[in-house]
Amino acid sequence: MKNLQKPYKKLLADVIERLRYHYDHALNVKELEAIIHNEDAPKETYYYLAQSYQALQKHKKADIYFEEASKWLFNYPKLYLNWANNNAEFSKKSALEIVEKGIALFPKNKQLYIHRAWICKDKKTQIIYFEELKTLFPANVEILEQRVEYFLNEAPKTLKNRLELVIEDCHKLIEIDEKNESYTNNLAWTYFYKKDYQKAESILLVFWQKYKNQNIAYSLTNVYENIKEYDKAINFLKESLAIQWNINLQISVQ
Repeated sequence: MKNLQKPYKKLLADVIERLRYHYDHALNVKELEAIIHNEDAPKETYYYLAQSYQALQKHKKADIYFEEASKWLFNYPKLYLNWANNNAEFSKKSALEIVEKGIALFPKNKQLYIHRAWICKDKKTQIIYFEELKTLFPANVEILEQRVEYFLNEAPKTLKNRLELVIEDCHKLIEIDEKNESYTNNLAWTYFYKKDYQKAESILLVFWQKYKNQNIAYSLTNVYENIKEYDKAINFLKESLAIQWNINLQISVQ
């Protein structure tokens, strides 16, 4: 925005602030529509107008301005991310086409690949997309986290054979950061889905003995409830609550 004429520079600065802090989107639309057809108006105006309409949930109107913005903003992959998110509200097919355009223009942008996987609703195709991510960005923590989240939220319902991939990814994440409780928790939950409660218990207890984490205690509650060891389940529920509320419930954990 350094080279903008002063009136536009101040106007767009105000628009960006309102977008950032999520207020007065209607005012953004009013001010941007007033300048959009001026010959000297900055081309970024189309993008900010699209975002403002998106914030107002006028998604088809936003689509028009995202498309116009794409004719002028050539080095901005975030445009395709926001455009795809917008169009996913009314057409998954359109959203996927937009993400594919973004990937063609920015083949090294991992967020575009992640968006493609999440927007797609065909489960088998989603798995193909996530496996492609693993190939393209093999050591990327964010990609591993996204794959694990996807499989734990979606795959166990219909694709139980894919849980071995989650186990593999969880172990890689734990090697990167063994203190991150979510990595250990996800590994344990994978065995939980496989109904290997003993393995899930073992994984969680090792972490619990080292770090005394609230979420780990709560997961142990679920494990013990499922194997009908209710005394242990209650004890770990109390442990979880004690950590959450920072109180001493005088618990004796076996």
